[in-house]
Amino acid sequence: MESHATDFNTSYTGKNESQKLPNIYLIGPQCAGKTTLLEALRVYYAIDANREFENHRAERPAIIEEVVRRVMRRKGFNVQDLKNVDRGFELQRCVLLEQYNAEEMLQGEWYISDRSGLDALVYAKAFAAKKLENTEEWNRLRTRMQDALVVFCEAGIADWLSEDEVRMAYSNTAEWERLNEEFHAMLI
Repeated sequence: MESHATDFNTSYTGKNESQKLPNIYLIGPQCAGKTTLLEALRVYYAIDANREFENHRAERPAIIEEVVRRVMRRKGFNVQDLKNVDRGFELQRCVLLEQYNAEEMLQGEWYISDRSGLDALVYAKAFAAKKLENTEEWNRLRTRMQDALVVFCEAGIADWLSEDEVRMAYSNTAEWERLNEEFHAMLI
């Protein structure tokens, strides 16, 4: 069954104060606006830490920052590793574990996550997604995402494309759009 925004509102109407809002995952290809959206949500909740949604009080959410940058710095990966079969798999395995650990630390809390465990599978798909899909960590992350609100930020505004120590340089927008389709396919 597909979930819609109205399902969210209906499911929380009249619930008691202890009912936790669903976690939120911001996913999609690079340069699609995920971190920008996270920053807007951070400001939104900082202005008034206690919001009400259909008679449900929502305190300020915990934030899981994008983990890949931290992993790359700490473990010595670089952007070229993303397309290397062995290093790319190892990088995505480390990203999946880092995401898992971040979520484990926030178990029971409401959070917004800038990316998800699904991101590691999408980026590893070319060479090792099956290995990652069979890990206990991915199974737990997937279960959490099934109970969450997943926001898919799609590729679309070519002017947003940029490269840095984490983002790959694309030779054209077709590669970016293919990555967008990989995210879409993994969600179905």
